[in-house]
Amino acid sequence: MASQKQVAAIIVGVLVIAISLVVVIALLPSGGPSTQAPQQSTPEQPEAPQPSTPEQPEAPQPSTIRINLNLGEVELSGPYGFALDDGKINSPGPQIVVKVGDVIIITATNIGQLPHSFAIAAEAKEGADPLFNSQIGSGSSPVVAGETGTVTFTVGQAGTYSYICQVPGHATIFEMFGTFLVEE
Repeated sequence: MASQKQVAAIIVGVLVIAISLVVVIALLPSGGPSTQAPQQSTPEQPEAPQPSTPEQPEAPQPSTIRINLNLGEVELSGPYGFALDDGKINSPGPQIVVKVGDVIIITATNIGQLPHSFAIAAEAKEGADPLFNSQIGSGSSPVVAGETGTVTFTVGQAGTYSYICQVPGHATIFEMFGTFLVEE
Protein backbone atom coordinates (compact mmCIF):
# COMPACT_ATOMS: atom_id res chain seq x y z
CA MET A 1 0.00 0.00 0.00
CA ALA A 2 0.90 3.58 -0.58
CA SER A 3 2.05 5.59 2.29
CA GLN A 4 0.48 8.83 3.30
CA LYS A 5 3.44 10.75 1.83
CA GLN A 6 2.97 9.09 -1.55
CA VAL A 7 -0.78 9.87 -1.58
CA ALA A 8 -0.04 13.50 -0.68
CA ALA A 9 2.53 13.75 -3.50
CA ILE A 10 0.02 12.35 -6.01
CA ILE A 11 -2.65 14.85 -4.89
CA VAL A 12 -0.21 17.76 -5.17
CA GLY A 13 0.83 16.57 -8.65
CA VAL A 14 -2.79 16.30 -9.81
CA LEU A 15 -3.53 19.80 -8.42
CA VAL A 16 -0.50 21.28 -10.23
CA ILE A 17 -1.64 19.69 -13.51
CA ALA A 18 -5.24 20.87 -12.97
CA ILE A 19 -4.14 24.44 -12.22
CA SER A 20 -1.85 24.43 -15.27
CA LEU A 21 -4.74 23.31 -17.51
CA VAL A 22 -7.01 26.03 -16.13
CA VAL A 23 -4.37 28.69 -16.82
CA VAL A 24 -3.74 27.42 -20.38
CA ILE A 25 -7.48 27.25 -21.16
CA ALA A 26 -7.97 30.78 -19.81
CA LEU A 27 -5.26 32.10 -22.11
CA LEU A 28 -6.73 30.49 -25.23
CA PRO A 29 -8.95 32.77 -27.37
CA SER A 30 -12.71 32.18 -27.32
CA GLY A 31 -12.68 29.85 -24.37
CA GLY A 32 -10.95 26.84 -25.84
CA PRO A 33 -8.54 25.38 -28.26
CA SER A 34 -8.97 26.51 -31.83
CA THR A 35 -10.41 24.09 -34.32
CA GLN A 36 -9.32 26.19 -37.28
CA ALA A 37 -6.24 25.33 -39.25
CA PRO A 38 -3.37 27.69 -38.60
CA GLN A 39 -3.30 30.59 -40.98
CA GLN A 40 -0.45 30.70 -43.38
CA SER A 41 1.38 33.95 -43.84
CA THR A 42 1.64 35.23 -47.35
CA PRO A 43 4.74 37.00 -48.52
CA GLU A 44 4.34 40.73 -48.99
CA GLN A 45 3.54 41.60 -52.53
CA PRO A 46 5.36 44.57 -54.00
CA GLU A 47 3.07 47.50 -54.66
CA ALA A 48 1.69 47.56 -58.12
CA PRO A 49 3.18 50.38 -60.12
CA GLN A 50 0.93 53.41 -60.13
CA PRO A 51 -0.31 54.52 -63.51
CA SER A 52 1.77 57.42 -64.65
CA THR A 53 0.03 60.76 -64.46
CA PRO A 54 0.70 63.38 -67.05
CA GLU A 55 3.27 65.81 -65.80
CA GLN A 56 1.93 69.12 -64.64
CA PRO A 57 3.06 71.95 -66.84
CA GLU A 58 5.75 73.95 -65.17
CA ALA A 59 4.69 77.23 -63.68
CA PRO A 60 5.84 80.14 -65.80
CA GLN A 61 9.17 81.48 -64.68
CA PRO A 62 9.22 85.02 -63.37
CA SER A 63 10.36 87.62 -65.84
CA THR A 64 12.59 90.60 -65.35
CA ILE A 65 10.64 93.68 -66.40
CA ARG A 66 12.54 96.91 -67.10
CA ILE A 67 10.47 100.08 -67.04
CA ASN A 68 11.76 103.53 -67.92
CA LEU A 69 9.43 106.04 -66.35
CA ASN A 70 9.54 109.82 -66.67
CA LEU A 71 8.26 112.07 -63.90
CA GLY A 72 7.14 115.61 -64.52
CA GLU A 73 4.43 118.18 -64.93
CA VAL A 74 1.77 118.45 -67.60
CA GLU A 75 1.80 122.13 -66.64
CA LEU A 76 3.51 123.82 -63.71
CA SER A 77 0.13 124.70 -62.24
CA GLY A 78 -0.83 121.00 -62.43
CA PRO A 79 -1.62 118.32 -63.04
CA TYR A 80 1.64 116.42 -62.63
CA GLY A 81 2.15 112.95 -64.02
CA PHE A 82 4.17 110.12 -65.49
CA ALA A 83 5.14 108.82 -68.94
CA LEU A 84 6.74 105.64 -70.21
CA ASP A 85 10.11 106.16 -71.94
CA ASP A 86 9.99 109.37 -73.98
CA GLY A 87 6.18 109.65 -74.04
CA LYS A 88 4.14 112.67 -73.12
CA ILE A 89 3.56 113.25 -69.39
CA ASN A 90 -0.02 112.31 -68.51
CA SER A 91 -2.14 112.44 -65.42
CA PRO A 92 -3.01 109.81 -64.45
CA GLY A 93 0.08 108.01 -65.73
CA PRO A 94 -0.04 104.94 -67.99
CA GLN A 95 -1.17 101.62 -66.53
CA ILE A 96 1.69 99.24 -65.74
CA VAL A 97 0.87 95.50 -65.81
CA VAL A 98 3.17 92.82 -64.34
CA LYS A 99 2.80 89.31 -62.89
CA VAL A 100 3.31 87.98 -59.34
CA GLY A 101 6.94 87.00 -58.90
CA ASP A 102 8.27 89.25 -61.65
CA VAL A 103 11.46 91.13 -60.88
CA ILE A 104 10.78 94.78 -61.67
CA ILE A 105 13.52 97.30 -62.42
CA ILE A 106 12.18 100.84 -62.63
CA THR A 107 14.35 103.73 -63.71
CA ALA A 108 12.65 107.05 -63.01
CA THR A 109 13.93 110.23 -64.60
CA ASN A 110 12.61 113.59 -63.49
CA ILE A 111 12.13 115.50 -66.77
CA GLY A 112 10.06 118.17 -65.04
CA GLN A 113 11.02 121.39 -63.29
CA LEU A 114 9.87 120.38 -59.78
CA PRO A 115 11.17 117.60 -57.50
CA HIS A 116 9.21 114.28 -57.68
CA SER A 117 9.41 110.71 -56.41
CA PHE A 118 8.04 107.26 -57.19
CA ALA A 119 6.49 104.53 -55.03
CA ILE A 120 3.86 101.81 -55.36
CA ALA A 121 1.15 102.13 -52.73
CA ALA A 122 -2.14 100.49 -51.83
CA GLU A 123 -3.94 103.62 -53.01
CA ALA A 124 -3.19 107.10 -54.33
CA LYS A 125 -3.34 109.10 -51.14
CA GLU A 126 -1.22 111.44 -49.10
CA GLY A 127 1.26 109.64 -46.80
CA ALA A 128 0.70 106.16 -48.32
CA ASP A 129 3.42 103.68 -47.40
CA PRO A 130 5.42 102.18 -50.28
CA LEU A 131 4.80 98.49 -51.05
CA PHE A 132 7.29 95.86 -52.31
CA ASN A 133 10.26 98.13 -51.39
CA SER A 134 9.47 100.07 -54.56
CA GLN A 135 10.48 103.59 -53.57
CA ILE A 136 12.64 106.00 -55.58
CA GLY A 137 13.20 109.19 -53.68
CA SER A 138 10.62 110.16 -51.06
CA GLY A 139 8.39 113.00 -50.03
CA SER A 140 11.18 114.57 -48.00
CA SER A 141 14.05 113.60 -50.32
CA PRO A 142 12.68 113.60 -53.88
CA VAL A 143 14.44 113.18 -57.21
CA VAL A 144 15.33 116.71 -58.35
CA ALA A 145 14.83 117.99 -61.90
CA GLY A 146 17.16 116.27 -64.38
CA GLU A 147 18.13 113.45 -61.98
CA THR A 148 17.45 109.71 -62.28
CA GLY A 149 16.85 106.99 -59.69
CA THR A 150 16.48 103.20 -60.00
CA VAL A 151 14.82 100.57 -57.84
CA THR A 152 14.64 96.77 -58.19
CA PHE A 153 11.96 94.76 -56.41
CA THR A 154 9.82 91.62 -56.73
CA VAL A 155 6.05 91.81 -56.63
CA GLY A 156 4.64 89.26 -54.23
CA GLN A 157 0.88 89.68 -54.29
CA ALA A 158 -1.69 90.07 -57.03
CA GLY A 159 -3.89 93.14 -56.93
CA THR A 160 -4.54 96.60 -58.26
CA TYR A 161 -2.25 99.21 -56.73
CA SER A 162 -1.30 102.81 -57.47
CA TYR A 163 2.07 104.25 -58.25
CA ILE A 164 2.39 107.73 -56.85
CA CYS A 165 4.64 110.69 -56.27
CA GLN A 166 5.16 110.99 -52.50
CA VAL A 167 5.95 114.69 -52.48
CA PRO A 168 3.21 116.22 -50.30
CA GLY A 169 0.17 117.13 -52.38
CA HIS A 170 1.43 115.70 -55.67
CA ALA A 171 -0.59 112.43 -55.64
CA THR A 172 -3.78 113.96 -54.25
CA ILE A 173 -3.96 117.64 -55.25
CA PHE A 174 -2.00 117.42 -58.51
CA GLU A 175 -3.17 113.89 -59.47
CA MET A 176 0.33 112.45 -59.89
CA PHE A 177 -0.50 108.74 -59.87
CA GLY A 178 -1.10 105.76 -62.13
CA THR A 179 -2.38 102.16 -61.91
CA PHE A 180 0.03 99.32 -61.14
CA LEU A 181 -1.74 96.00 -61.88
CA VAL A 182 -0.22 92.73 -60.61
CA GLU A 183 -1.76 89.64 -62.24
CA GLU A 184 -1.50 86.00 -61.04
